[in-house]
This record gives sequence, C-alpha cells and structure tokens, in this order.
Amino acid sequence: MHLCFARSSKENKTKFEVEESSIEGVKITKVYYRSSSLPLLKSFINLKRYIKALKIAYAKGERNYDLAHVNVAFPAGLFALHLKRKYKLPYIITEHWSGYLSATKLYEKSSLFVKKLHQNIFKEAQKVFTVSKTLGEALQQNQLINEFDTLPNYIDLDLFQPQSEKLSKFTFVHVSTVDEATKNFSGILQALAQLKEEGLGFQFNLVVEANTEQVKAKLNEYGLSDLTKLYSYIDAAKVAELMGQSHCLIQFSNFETFSIVLAEAWLTGLPCVYSKCGGLTDVQDPTLGIQVTPKQVDELVNALRKVMLSIENYSPIEIHNTSKKFLNPTQIKDKYLRILS
Repeated sequence: MHLCFARSSKENKTKFEVEESSIEGVKITKVYYRSSSLPLLKSFINLKRYIKALKIAYAKGERNYDLAHVNVAFPAGLFALHLKRKYKLPYIITEHWSGYLSATKLYEKSSLFVKKLHQNIFKEAQKVFTVSKTLGEALQQNQLINEFDTLPNYIDLDLFQPQSEKLSKFTFVHVSTVDEATKNFSGILQALAQLKEEGLGFQFNLVVEANTEQVKAKLNEYGLSDLTKLYSYIDAAKVAELMGQSHCLIQFSNFETFSIVLAEAWLTGLPCVYSKCGGLTDVQDPTLGIQVTPKQVDELVNALRKVMLSIENYSPIEIHNTSKKFLNPTQIKDKYLRILS
C-alpha cells in the first residue's frame, strides 16, 4: 500500500518538495507544490502542479498495484483517470465533498468544463462510496452516478470512549471551523446567550480551526467570553479529552455530508443537540440526544435547556454502545472487503 498526497504551499523554496515516511509498513509520500498567485491563470496552473505532484508521489512507489483509492473525486480523480488510461489500473472513489449538495450548489455553479471533468472521473470509477446516503443521492441528482454504497468515516474507538470524570459545572462543547454558511456558529452563540440570560449556569468548551481573534470578538459580542474556554487546532487526543469532560455537544449546521464530530461525541458517550441536515444528523434516537431544525434558534434553546435539566437521564455507556452499532471500524472494513471481493 502506498498513500500519495499533494498539497499546495506558499513556503516552498522549489516548485516541488517531497516528504517520505512510513507508518506500520505503509509507505506515505507527500509532495508539496508551490502555489501560483498569477491572476486569471492560477487555478489552471495550480491544477497542473497538483497532478504533477501526484505523479511525483506515485513514482516513489513500486507501481505494481491492483487498485487506486481516490479520497474525494475532484481533483484527485484526474490522476486516477490518468493511471487507468495509461496503466489500466482500476480505481474506486470515496466521496465526502459537500459541494454536490443542493444546499451549497457548488457543483451546480461550476463551469461546463469542470462539470465534464467530474463526469469523466465518476464515469470510469469501478465503485463509488459515499459517507452518507444524503451525499450519494446528491450525486445521483447531479447525474454523476447510478449506484453507490455508503461507508461512514473511520473513528478511532481507542480515543473516543466514555470517561468517568466530568467537569463539576455543566459544560457544552462545540468543535468546528465555525464557518457561518456551514456551521451557523452565530446561531449557537445566540442560543447560549439566551440560556445565560435565563440564569442557567454552564461553561462552554469551544474547539476551532479558525482565526482565534475573530472568534474571541464573536464571543465578546454575545457576552460569552467569561463562560468559554477556547482551543484552536488541537489534536484528536485533546478533542477526545475535552469531549469526555463535557456533558453535551452542540451541532447546529446548515448541512453535513457525514459529521465526524457527531460520531466522535456519541462514541465518547455524549448526548448531542444537533440539527437534521444530512449524514449522521438524520439519525433520530432519543437515547443519543435531541434533533432540531436547522436555523431554528428557539428550538435549539429549548433542546439545550432540556438536556441541561435532564442530563442524569442520559447514559454515556448506552450512547456509546448504541452508536458503535453503526460506527464500528470493523464493520466498515468488513463492508469494504465484501463489496470489493
């Protein structure tokens, strides 16, 4: 097995820089390419450099492979298409991109040329997996595929386990990029501000991949700075630790293709308040928490209040065991092998 990555970088001293490593016998090659900033031409130049970077990474391997696995069809699928046509190497796709969803319309807004590239990639794939039924159906609606199988994302069960030690004060946790269009971060802050105004005592663990100064300004705007512990770009082990210490996860997205954070929280034994917007958020089970309507802040407030006042009714072990039935990595592996055999 050989994992090949291509990443853009403005820090490159040369056009392409190679980084090689190995984990448990699996060869990993990362090629960083210098990104272009030329007006009008940068998209085309960067795409060519991306494909070239993957060619460099591939050349570092043995080349006697049976199958290529594309993680997100575009643009990596263009290289898989090249391998199939030049070396007759079949490829499969696991798709995650939210741009195919009607909520984003990113694919729909693409040029005819870009759409044609997507169509060719999917047309020649041996098999297409999607991380949710919602995403698979979106691909069908965009006439990119006829059939698909769903496979959830892998979650490390060794990391995300119920913890016995909770913080003494009721704690909400939210983990995301805090992007407004996707995650509706302002809606979460509005709901928490309402709970604070009602006099309910809580604290807020906030984990972001974003500019912390902007996040701090937003927290201050809603009067939540004093209740919030802010963490930025932390590793998975720290995320698991913070989830385990907390009492309830909040997810109020406008759309999701899977929702890794929801999976991690459930496996940690956390009840969740989450908006029904695709992927795992379509699961409705009172054992796991409360499902709300996207953008409906009043619903979110009521659900958060209800969980706070009835937290003793939720069992971390039951939440973990229930979610493990559909998030177990062994089941994911077995399904891959069964479908591909």
